[in-house]
Amino acid sequence: MSSELESYRNFIKRSRENLRKILKNFSPDPSIKFSLDLVTKYDLEISSAIKSIVKKLFGGEYFFFSEEERSHGLKLPLCLVDPIDGTFGFATGSRECALSLSFIHDYDLQSEKNVHWIWNFLKDEESFSIKGQLKNFEVSLLDGTKTSLRGLVSRRDSERGLFQQLISKDYHLEQMGSIAYKLLKLSLHQCDFVYSVTDKNIWDIFAGSALATQAGYFLYNKQGLVTRLESELIKGPLLWCRESDYNFLRKEIIEK
Repeated sequence: MSSELESYRNFIKRSRENLRKILKNFSPDPSIKFSLDLVTKYDLEISSAIKSIVKKLFGGEYFFFSEEERSHGLKLPLCLVDPIDGTFGFATGSRECALSLSFIHDYDLQSEKNVHWIWNFLKDEESFSIKGQLKNFEVSLLDGTKTSLRGLVSRRDSERGLFQQLISKDYHLEQMGSIAYKLLKLSLHQCDFVYSVTDKNIWDIFAGSALATQAGYFLYNKQGLVTRLESELIKGPLLWCRESDYNFLRKEIIEK
């Protein structure tokens, strides 16, 4: 087991080094108009670099599925990658973006067979779990005397007015781009819940949902607790929170 753990740690180390090389000349600029071509260029380079490292370290053990490469479908065992979640934040300067990656042997979010890693490479914030061993540095910005729950929601959905009816003294919503980055924040105990009203792709949320689960925050939809993610599109609304907060947030947010 120790050599296996070391292989995954080595994968993360090599991936960091390669991504830093790819991004060394990149500088987000809020004055520059969002460029899909620019994002696609880096998406493809990062995806290709990660695929190469996976092949070198693990041979043909994993099928590879990236937002940019879906030829094998969701076959197990799977390396599932979103090279840049939060493309707008990546290109325009908010730095609200992240690499989201999972090595999946079982689609159960609590499975200790899997490996998960989220890294905001522009802010150097990360959380990872290797075979059930969570390493999230226990960083928390929550005030122990707080009187309301802090929730993170989509910046773009907020600008579209999708949360105007959600007003309460018992919680407050903060806007942030990238669902993977929001789930990274949750796994680091830097908020109380994450809410998405829209559908999400599995590559956007698998790693974050698993990391959040290990940190004590579970995924819910309109039907209740979600324990497995195994289709490309995950229907919203989606709520990640503590079990103790779920009934309150369900009534106050999902059912409104």
